[in-house]
Amino acid sequence: MDSINLATYTQGLLREAILSGSANNLCNNLHLWVDKIRVFLNYADAGVETLNNIVNVTRENLAHAVGLPLTPGGNAAVSLTLPASSFKLFWDLIRTPEFQQFFGRLLAQLLQPPKTEGSS
Repeated sequence: MDSINLATYTQGLLREAILSGSANNLCNNLHLWVDKIRVFLNYADAGVETLNNIVNVTRENLAHAVGLPLTPGGNAAVSLTLPASSFKLFWDLIRTPEFQQFFGRLLAQLLQPPKTEGSS
């Protein structure tokens, strides 16, 4: 197929897609996908923010437990992308400050160095 025939064929396909409405359908489907991606990114952003809060609470509790001072600027951004979850209830739970405090304290206890005999 030479370039003139290809151009004519492409022009005909484009014209037919516009006239039949399939180009509009494509745009509508793309719009729906963009909306789904936006929802996914909102969940991912909330998840990263929540994880960062949990890490900060854990860091504070762990530093306090081992007697280390917190350094200014030690709250580096967490670059972790979480997938969107269909479990909205779970997301709502982990986003509460109470859960973040609880989980941060629990994690700090798990990460403390083991106590040796004779230490109080």
